[in-house]
Order: sequence, then structure tokens, then C-alpha cells
Amino acid sequence: MAGVVYATLSQFAIWGVQAGMFAGVFDDGQITIALQGASDLASGYYADQFTLPLLEWGTDLSRAVCIIAGCDLADTRGHNVEGSEALFETRRRNAIEWLERVSKGEVAQPLVVDSSTDDDAESGGLVTTAPSRGYRTDGFTR
Repeated sequence: MAGVVYATLSQFAIWGVQAGMFAGVFDDGQITIALQGASDLASGYYADQFTLPLLEWGTDLSRAVCIIAGCDLADTRGHNVEGSEALFETRRRNAIEWLERVSKGEVAQPLVVDSSTDDDAESGGLVTTAPSRGYRTDGFTR
């Protein structure tokens, strides 16, 4: 079963790579698979601080996933890691370092809602009553 994907194709078009770089090279299905892989990687880091699966998250996580997915796709396509495309490696390294900081609790994640639950909240509340006064259900007292 696939995990949660933390980024959309629209977000990938903004943060993943230069616009049009993968046009005609990768289709939406292949990009979605890359986003899934990058999301699974990110989940490994988030699991150190949060109960998975995440229910809500910020765009900072989506951005990191897009960057990692874009770099993974660039690796598949092939790129010059020492030339003008060296930026891929820098962006990937920065995204991974950010995830490492999240896993250590060094980056605040106020928009994250994880799967941890408060037992009372999940059950709909807690009902308490006063101690029994000794009344019987048939109307007579003891």
C-alpha cells in the first residue's frame, strides 16, 4: 500500500525543476511515482517526531518532496553534476539536511497534524456521574 504523497503535480511544476525541463521526457504518472518515493523518504524523517501517517502538513514539506523528486528524475534522465546542473545536487542536499533537522526537532512544524490521538477525544468524550444514592430501578430504596 502506498503512503501519503506530500506534494501535487502542480506544486512539482513550481518547486521541482525548471519549467518545461521534463516536457516530453516524463509523464504525470512517472512524476507521481517520483513524488511518492520522495514522500516515503520524507516520512522516514518525520517518523522521528510525529505519528504517521501525517494528516496535514505545510508547504515546506511539499517543497522538499518536490525538490527531491525533481533531483531523482534528473538522475534518471542524466545531468552534469559538475556543470550548470550542479544546482540539483545542492538543492537535494539542502532538502535532505532540512529533513534531518525536522527529525531532530530543530525545525518547528506548526502546520503538521499527525495520527496521534487523545483517547478521550477520539471516543467522543468522557461521562462521569455521582456515586450511586442507593435507589433501585423499581422505585424502592434499599
